[in-house]
Amino acid sequence: MSAQCGSSCKKKGCSSSLSPSTTTLSLNTTTSSSLVLSDSKQSEKREQGFYQRELPSHLVAFSSLEGRKLFSQSLMEGNTHSFFPLIEQFHTQAEPSYCGLGTLVNVMNALKIDPKRVWKYPWRWFTEEFFDCCVPLEVVKKEGITLRQFACLAKCNGADCHVYRPQDSSLEEFRKFIIDSIESNDLSKIDNDPSFIVVSYDRSTLGQTGTGHFSPLAAYNAENDMVLVLDVARFKYPPHWVKLDLLWKALYPIDSSTGLSRGFVVIKKEAVKKPENAICYRVVVKEKWSETLVKLMTLTRNITEVYFTKMNQVNNESLTQTILFESIVQVLSPVIFDLVEPLLINEDKDIKSEEYELIKTLWNDKITTIYTNLKEYQLFREIMEFEKDRNKSIVIAILLISMPNELFEDLNLRAIISKLKHQFGDMCISQCCRTALESNISQITKQIQALIEMSTCQ
Repeated sequence: MSAQCGSSCKKKGCSSSLSPSTTTLSLNTTTSSSLVLSDSKQSEKREQGFYQRELPSHLVAFSSLEGRKLFSQSLMEGNTHSFFPLIEQFHTQAEPSYCGLGTLVNVMNALKIDPKRVWKYPWRWFTEEFFDCCVPLEVVKKEGITLRQFACLAKCNGADCHVYRPQDSSLEEFRKFIIDSIESNDLSKIDNDPSFIVVSYDRSTLGQTGTGHFSPLAAYNAENDMVLVLDVARFKYPPHWVKLDLLWKALYPIDSSTGLSRGFVVIKKEAVKKPENAICYRVVVKEKWSETLVKLMTLTRNITEVYFTKMNQVNNESLTQTILFESIVQVLSPVIFDLVEPLLINEDKDIKSEEYELIKTLWNDKITTIYTNLKEYQLFREIMEFEKDRNKSIVIAILLISMPNELFEDLNLRAIISKLKHQFGDMCISQCCRTALESNISQITKQIQALIEMSTCQ
């Protein structure tokens, strides 16, 4: 109203009759009103969002006339065998940062890998929520996943895969991997062993907006040396053809979260079937990832210090493994005792009595299976040499193998830890792994509750 009034006065030539304070108020109100209108327009623009983007001219949309011609040529060349199983299961990522998970859903279902878990009763089917591993889905929504985490997720869920960085390969080898993968999906071959190529690349190198992205490759055009990228972010860009040498260049840019270049993955069904009761686990981080890393690093730092203190005392390298386990138990046992005991005696105020009884019942049902699986391994047997309490030994073992090797500061100790973890064979020993152990690393009391929820891949 003040703005309208001021405007009216100006029209009547009476603005000079206003007092200075009135004039200032009028101007300020007008400015404020303009800001409100501006914010309103910005808000409306945000609500409208975007509907796709135009592909750069050097990329060819799959459904365009040129794209269809390229596909026809590829079909005649016999270079489209991967396209059909992938397109049969083609999936659009459900979140802006789910390109890795969306790609994995596409590939795992195309490989006809049984997730061994029910999607919606009675059907078993891979969906993105099945890959709630290593980094929780709420973190993936913000940050996405790395190439290493992608490969680990694939391995944990029944696939065999190999990661290649551009520095360790070549354009010629990349081309051969693509052609071999396409041929592996040729149904006319009786002994075909299907595989797919997934690329982790830098969008900006292709002239697109954004940075890191995952997508599978579906076809190759030999005449033009181009590949068909089945972009899982179909809300942004459609599937498109790109020159192979340009895509190769897009593998080189560094992923800021790892300090490593991107790359590609050759993924297929796992040759050796894991036992149905194979233990897989993960740690769900219900707090900031950085805070969790600090806590893990504190534990590993303490273990490292105790380890080297004991090593210096005995000066006998043959005792390395024994001292290592003694150091682990010495650091972790008191922590676990202080935090787990309240849960075991029902003093955890966060758990209702009826929930506690259920937990205890489930724990008693599961502990024998968990223990049976663990006791086959030297790592667990060594831990029990120094920690006789079975429950605490189980938690220590799982905490140890949950810790990334990189967190162990000394290279020698890191190598020992890596070797020890390798003993666990069927267990997921990588940084991320399949659903099984749901826990909050900030409250080790929840480890017991998490262990009873451990999946056995059924």
